[in-house]
Amino acid sequence: MNAFSGSHAEAFRQSVAVNGVTQFYNANNTYSYYGIKPYIELNEKGFGFGFGLNIGQMRQLAKGSPDVMRSARSLTDNSSETLYTDVIPAFSIRFGNLSRFFMDYKFNNQFTPAFPVLAHQIAIGFPLDKNGSLVRIGSGSYAGLFIAPSVRIGKNFIVEPTVGFGKGFGSYNSSDSFIGSINLHYKFNRKEKSMK
Repeated sequence: MNAFSGSHAEAFRQSVAVNGVTQFYNANNTYSYYGIKPYIELNEKGFGFGFGLNIGQMRQLAKGSPDVMRSARSLTDNSSETLYTDVIPAFSIRFGNLSRFFMDYKFNNQFTPAFPVLAHQIAIGFPLDKNGSLVRIGSGSYAGLFIAPSVRIGKNFIVEPTVGFGKGFGSYNSSDSFIGSINLHYKFNRKEKSMK
């Protein structure tokens, strides 16, 4: 079970076509979120799978800043393309050995929540030491390349910095981006079996 609370801030340039004329806007967007994520995960030596739900006050952006888009569209139809939601699924799948080499895909399974950054992730990974530390390198929504080490400190603490940049894949590849985060985890009642 994860509990989370925080804020998301982004700055971007948005183009909007109004009456056949393309206009450009510089915009900032900031919002707060909080919630919980119950999650269950099965990890075997060469395969892993997990599923859960993000439940709480969250906002997933569809296209651009709501303020900029709303002001531009007010000249036409007053519609909004911002999506609000309270429940978003999370999913992950892994092939390969965590202690050697693996590949994985994650959907909305970034801590803190991946809204909208890194909602989709495809990565390869390999261990950094014999204590369970590892690094993932991949591509995702809003980041053409990201690097995400997971470093174990003692028995219960894990530090996870993430850095990403470039154009993301799929419908998220419209502009260059730079993202970053750092997370500190504490795991209770830690019981793990060897993946060697």
